[in-house]
Amino acid sequence: MQFNLNTTKGKRGIMELGFETGATATLEKAYDRLTELVHDLGPADLGKATPCAELDVRGVLSHTLAAAQMFTDVKEGHPVGDRLGDLLGQADPASALDRVRRANTAAWAASGARQGETVLPFGTFPSAAAYLINLGEIAVHGWDIAVGTGRQATIDEELATAVLGFYERAPMERLRGRGAFGPAVEVPPGSSAQDRLLGLLGRQPR
Repeated sequence: MQFNLNTTKGKRGIMELGFETGATATLEKAYDRLTELVHDLGPADLGKATPCAELDVRGVLSHTLAAAQMFTDVKEGHPVGDRLGDLLGQADPASALDRVRRANTAAWAASGARQGETVLPFGTFPSAAAYLINLGEIAVHGWDIAVGTGRQATIDEELATAVLGFYERAPMERLRGRGAFGPAVEVPPGSSAQDRLLGLLGRQPR
């Protein structure tokens, strides 16, 4: 499935969303928040419910690590295999996250990583758009974990704005049809970028 984000829903191209070389909204910033949350997790937190249907905190973290590893493998030219099933296993969650984070951020820091196209298992995207999808996985699932564990649930506004800019131009109904997201949740006019992003991705802002 080919996604041309320069024409989808018209208007601006993906590179106008603030992710040119040297952009300030970074994957590291999203990981900083997720790392803070995961390092604070106790054993009792892992079984708590989250806004992601059918996934507890452990399930959300496992999914997030697998998604990040998938992006890393694709950018490094490795096949995406069955090993992406459960990267937590019996490992300490913080250690597992730190390991995946190092590889994921290094893959996107490589020269030319955000240029050209990136072929993902679910479609071909401009690499700048693939970066935004990866960023959204970390930022939004960090919010899910925060909600599930009763911690402050916030997404940095700069990150939320950048990821929202991508999803506002993405073919959301096609993505919903593939089970990627639930139905959109309406948010009041003038809502923050975080709340608009969460609503678009099927979450009820808190």
